[in-house]
Amino acid sequence: MSNDTFVNKPGLGTMRANKFKDSDAKPDIKGEITLNDGQVVKFAGWRKTDKNGGLYYSLKQDRPREDADAFRAASPEPVAGGDRDDPFNDDVPW
Repeated sequence: MSNDTFVNKPGLGTMRANKFKDSDAKPDIKGEITLNDGQVVKFAGWRKTDKNGGLYYSLKQDRPREDADAFRAASPEPVAGGDRDDPFNDDVPW
């Protein structure tokens, strides 16, 4: 058996049960689909029941890794000396 990572063909995807689900906040399924342009989109899904008792999955697209890294890089750094837990911090600008 090869150690190569499985890659979906364009236009196809896979989804599996989330074996690490330990709360309702975590998804029931996780998966990914390879778009026709080759971009891989990951998603998560939660099993739901509609008002008529029918089963459906609510899906959420995961943010691509490079987008998450760019978001963290653009986040402002904490202000120096801003110890919010110190009730005697008198560095008030007025």
